Amino acid sequence: LGRGLVHAPTEPLLHSFRMAPWAQAALDRDMASTASPLLWAILTSSVGLMADGYDIAVVDLIITTLGHLYPDDFHPAQKSFMASMTYVGIMLGMVGFGVLADVTGHKAASLATAALTALGCALSACCAKSRHFGLAYQLGLCRFLLGVGIGGEWPVSMTLGSGKEGCCFRQAGLLLSKGQRLSVNVLMIAIGSMLAPALSMCLLAASVPPEVVWQALVLCGLLPSVAAFAARLHLPAAAPAAHSPDESGERHEAGAATTAGAAARRFWRDVRSQRAMLLGCCLVWSLQNFVSFGATSFRSLIYDRMFGVQYLQSYRASLEHEALFGLWLSLASVLVGVGLVVTVDRASLFWLQLCSFFGFAAIAGLCGLLLGPSPGWLLLCLMCLWMAFLTTAGNTCYLVPAQSFLPEVSATCCGIAAASGKVGALVGTALFPLIEHAWGLAVLLWVCCGVGVLGAASTLV
Repeated sequence: LGRGLVHAPTEPLLHSFRMAPWAQAALDRDMASTASPLLWAILTSSVGLMADGYDIAVVDLIITTLGHLYPDDFHPAQKSFMASMTYVGIMLGMVGFGVLADVTGHKAASLATAALTALGCALSACCAKSRHFGLAYQLGLCRFLLGVGIGGEWPVSMTLGSGKEGCCFRQAGLLLSKGQRLSVNVLMIAIGSMLAPALSMCLLAASVPPEVVWQALVLCGLLPSVAAFAARLHLPAAAPAAHSPDESGERHEAGAATTAGAAARRFWRDVRSQRAMLLGCCLVWSLQNFVSFGATSFRSLIYDRMFGVQYLQSYRASLEHEALFGLWLSLASVLVGVGLVVTVDRASLFWLQLCSFFGFAAIAGLCGLLLGPSPGWLLLCLMCLWMAFLTTAGNTCYLVPAQSFLPEVSATCCGIAAASGKVGALVGTALFPLIEHAWGLAVLLWVCCGVGVLGAASTLV
């Protein structure tokens, strides 16, 4: 029965693309010989986003290490530049590769994003201290390139995870629904953010010198992108996303008689028809990313100020404690991600998003009030709960646009929405250290509380 369902006639992937019978048979045999088609589908659509979670989380650990090695070169302004350049690249990659995926097809776009991410990691590992061009600025430029690749992964993963690209997705569709496949994408981000502190703790346990630690942390970001690149080589060379059957035939006939300019106008007309949904997704996602990515990029700052460390320990003890703090927060995100994979088809995304924004706003305000006299275990538990609410809000911000836009312009609209989210992330990473330095952590947490309330209000509107 399962074999019959897998090979039953399905809606064509693309109105303008047909694989030769021998090529389709070869692809089916190749995927059938794979031990787990579901695993192959996850490698293709989701593992690229693991690089996103890893590279965003590892920035904080790299800054901590380099701050101890070169304290004169890493002031708050340099730290903000290094973290923020990643988000500038991410925004460009989201919009650019979103359009590219809709226009040229998902295979070419997905291979390009994985290659750019791997190249950015390799170049970052080659940076060295220089009197003429500071290390923070070298890393910032290399991470800009890395960010372009990471940004492209968002619209590509949305369309690959929600579509049926190749035999592996048709088989995986028997096990996971569309919402669950998209939830796996978000789970991979959380797993990537957990791997960064776990790897740093392993390097510390092996007594690796700090000069090697930061380069090893950067270079390991290559692995998810290389795995995704290898898996995507088996995707069919597909053209843009499919239209509905009736509309597809009409547009295919009309397309033969129209110019490229008319096709472009039709494409942007479809984008404009989604502007109300697009505006809502952009606003909510930017508010969530302001808090989420600001907190993730500066976990060490929050840890030091919250628990009174402030670099009074040795480098090894400081990095070890901050990595352990990041590991606990990432574990909370992973548990939430696993729970969402199981429950996404039965839960209301509206209520999940509303409650998660109110939840992290309340926790941030409470932490701001309890700073100082409260025991460390209570603050740690509250921060893990805060990260759980933040992760839930991020999951809903990802799932809503991935399932809401027309398939003809899905990658473009998802890319614009995700890029708007990264505008909030860029502002958050730039302002987090500056606000804390000027007014303290309590004020920063109250700002996060206000942003959460705005996100909940935007969800209601």
